[in-house]
Amino acid sequence: AANDLVSDFKSKNIPDVYAEGVLDQFAVVVGNMKAKDIRIIYAIGQAPVIIHVLCEAYKQKLYGPKYVWILVGWYPNNWWEVEMQPSTKCTPDQIYQVIQNYFYVYRSYPQTSNVTTISGRAISMSESQ
Repeated sequence: AANDLVSDFKSKNIPDVYAEGVLDQFAVVVGNMKAKDIRIIYAIGQAPVIIHVLCEAYKQKLYGPKYVWILVGWYPNNWWEVEMQPSTKCTPDQIYQVIQNYFYVYRSYPQTSNVTTISGRAISMSESQ
């Protein structure tokens, strides 16, 4: 998914697209993003791992009005509090400071419904346009 997104961005001449996998070297990954001046960050992964990435982003100050965090939409409500790990060296408030204006995306499945939506069009019409 991430590689496809990077390819799509590059094919549309969107500069400074960067993808990196992370297992446990959170400071290195976030440091690489900071060094490359990455401002739009699409983080894909399980919440316990993302919590560590966001904690490191807090420590390295990769948050605020110059940064956009895009996360997956399958996390539960208040996931940054629910998924907090004892090994995380940040508080839930610090994690929230990083993501307070984040976007989330959730996989959308093709719909065939002919029910008219608020837009005045059926979902099936939207797919063809």
